[in-house]
Amino acid sequence: MARLYMVVQVGGIVTLDNSIGNEMSHELGHNYGLGHYPGGFIGTLHRPANQINSTWGWDSDKNLFLPNFNVVKSGTQACYNGQCLDPFNEYRFGNDSMGGGAPHVPSVNAFTLYTPYTAKIIQSFLEGKAVFSETSSTGFVKWDVESQSMREWENKVPDKTYGSLSPSTSDEASVASKLAKYDGVKVHFYNGNWTDNIHIPAASSDNIGKVLTVGHSAGWGTTLHINGGTVSVKSGFAKNYRSDGSQWVEGESLSLTKTRKPIRHGVPVTTLLGYFDPEKQLTSYIYPALHGSYGMVYPDDTELASSSNHCHLAVTTSEGVKNYALANHRFTPSRMNQFHINIETATQPSKAEIICGGNPVVSRALESPRQEPKVYILPSAE
Repeated sequence: MARLYMVVQVGGIVTLDNSIGNEMSHELGHNYGLGHYPGGFIGTLHRPANQINSTWGWDSDKNLFLPNFNVVKSGTQACYNGQCLDPFNEYRFGNDSMGGGAPHVPSVNAFTLYTPYTAKIIQSFLEGKAVFSETSSTGFVKWDVESQSMREWENKVPDKTYGSLSPSTSDEASVASKLAKYDGVKVHFYNGNWTDNIHIPAASSDNIGKVLTVGHSAGWGTTLHINGGTVSVKSGFAKNYRSDGSQWVEGESLSLTKTRKPIRHGVPVTTLLGYFDPEKQLTSYIYPALHGSYGMVYPDDTELASSSNHCHLAVTTSEGVKNYALANHRFTPSRMNQFHINIETATQPSKAEIICGGNPVVSRALESPRQEPKVYILPSAE
């Protein structure tokens, strides 16, 4: 039997053997954070109109109500763990999709009706997620409870990363090694975690733009060796220094996120997936290109990624080489990093290469789609 993989914009991926029937409703429920038999007897069974957790469904395409009971008379009770509901005029009340349910009128609507209990959980899940919007100045909108409307929302993603420095490894070589891997280095002195000196390497083109954050709450002072001189560091000290290539200049801490907005909505995309090791100890690799009919594309990071101090993914297209910044350090110390990047298929991407420190790590030739991807648009209220 063919297996269907469906990407869900607000949550993740649903894996199905059948795209109709309870399987579809059930697996979507997991995507929305539901487990099996949510709420037990209270949430799993549909109920009569004089009880909580009772409602019919509404098919807005066909303008039809969907009953919350089976349409074939059986006279049987609906039960969960020994607790039962009597039928309505011999029609058995239905089960929720997450609790053994099935479509009540499959000839009209092929999906299972959620109980109000689970529908409320799904509604809260959806309200907490942003969705793509081509008309939004930020590229996204999200439900705002206060105004009871969809409002523009900024998509802020991790951009910079601090590395922590132990006072016991505060010699110049150790600090330089940390600065080479991270966008900034933090060190904080406190009682039991203290040293009398910390040595900062000279500002240079190797560390330009990097930030050093120093904090102190220990009972003993420390001497900070920086810019060819010294600074006395005592309890209450908290400063940030940014390298301008020639000096470490006092300033603000790192901004760890940046706002990302798609530049293309709903276009055929070539998706690049793979793993890379910025420490070059494990074998990095790029998977064969995947092709989709409907995706979002973000701008590349040409200025940042082209720096010899960074890792980046270089993609050869008909519009030239596009560079996408990758992390210079492992997010998990014992594992490689993952990457997942969409390229607009119309730009004919032909080669992907990971480069770290100016040196190629791995590359792959990219194949074009073997057939034109099809786009299927589901009805929407918008």
